[in-house]
Amino acid sequence: MTHHSVKSAPKKPSPMKSLLNRFAKDTEGYVTVEVVIMLPVLLALFAAAWVYFDIFRQQAIGQKANFAIGDMISRETEGLDDEYINSAFKLLAMLTKTEIDGNPDTGFQDISMRITVVQYVDNGSSSGYNTVKWSRARGDMVAMTDSELSQTYLDNIPDMQNADEVVLVETREHWYPALRITGVRGSAPGLGETDLYTYSFTSPRYTSQIGWDGADLSISAAADTNCPTCTNEDGTQNHEGTSSYPDRGGYYH
Repeated sequence: MTHHSVKSAPKKPSPMKSLLNRFAKDTEGYVTVEVVIMLPVLLALFAAAWVYFDIFRQQAIGQKANFAIGDMISRETEGLDDEYINSAFKLLAMLTKTEIDGNPDTGFQDISMRITVVQYVDNGSSSGYNTVKWSRARGDMVAMTDSELSQTYLDNIPDMQNADEVVLVETREHWYPALRITGVRGSAPGLGETDLYTYSFTSPRYTSQIGWDGADLSISAAADTNCPTCTNEDGTQNHEGTSSYPDRGGYYH
């Protein structure tokens, strides 16, 4: 006796499974739907690129303005005064396209500046030190102190001989992004308001030092003789930190 096996009819896939299979095999597309999905992503990427480009552009402008002020001060042969510092501050605001509100000596400003003359003192041993000869600030920065100098710029101050001086110019600009992108944890890194810092060290070009308010008589004496001992007339001894590159001495927050 021969037994014949009975084959059961194949199972029909569920409607949902059939729908998913057809969707997976479908290679047709609709431009409108794809644009609706991709356009927000592209706009977000464009906005982020725009903001990051803008912050580096403004950082470069601030650093160039810093260099210009440091170079200007290094060429002076007479002592500086408050009027000179105010003019330098206005120049900084103009170069960075930043407005100054009210009295530049007091109150919060979107731009701040500090000018400090640093002198190296050799006491005859290996423990020579740098000291603040004078310092003036505008905006919401305050005058430099010896302790702040040693804590902030100890590794950045260029090597100097006894009684040599350098001009330290610092700027701080409060930067507002053109577009703010806010995430779950607040503003994404670099896409919110931040402060841009720049600084540079510049050696005096035509005198041995830069005095304050003409009180240092050696200023005029050095100027009368054109300071024959000065060796920085071409600016090659300047130590100019670049804020976009921390390893070159600059920084920003």
